[in-house]
Amino acid sequence: MPRMFSSRNFSLEITIELFSESETEQLAAHLALCLKPGIHLYLEGDLGSGKTTLTRALLRALGHKGSVKSPTYALVEHYTLNNLNIYHLDLYRIADCAELDMIGIRDILHDENSCIVEWASRGKSALPPPALEIIIKNSAEKMPDETFKNNILGLELDSIDGKEVALLDAQTSPFNTQRWFTIRVNPRYEALAVSLHSFLSQWSVSCSDPS
Repeated sequence: MPRMFSSRNFSLEITIELFSESETEQLAAHLALCLKPGIHLYLEGDLGSGKTTLTRALLRALGHKGSVKSPTYALVEHYTLNNLNIYHLDLYRIADCAELDMIGIRDILHDENSCIVEWASRGKSALPPPALEIIIKNSAEKMPDETFKNNILGLELDSIDGKEVALLDAQTSPFNTQRWFTIRVNPRYEALAVSLHSFLSQWSVSCSDPS
């Protein structure tokens, strides 16, 4: 599992185990309360681990009513919710950090904005340390293959219906097995760490202070 930053860069690290989509939505709802200007969230995990699913639930918790597109090809999608500028980035296809300059990454990461970045480790030195990093691990052995991912990238996840939605959910976000979320908080955000520690204690499998 790729990890962009060493654990010593974080003041709090909690691993929780979730078993259902409703629990993931509860987590997303609390994370939505944490997003403020200058708060950036980085997501790591294998294909199909649930990064986009968590992002979609988070955006809906903030009041987004439309569909949520995967930004893998466009690299970035912008939302304005509750007077907050939110940028959703997916760096899965980034081959060179110079590509981030083409989308104006410095402006996107401005303190007036909040960013959710999937596959942040691929941004390497172009990205600053986040306020929050979440590493998602799915216990399922089988992950969606690259061909399937290519077929669904860029689709509006809510615009397909019936059996196709069931297939998409089964391939990219299986909730029939447990999923682990390791949540890390940057030491600059002590109040955020306190809030998350209190909320996450209901599910906590492990909690450590990396210092």
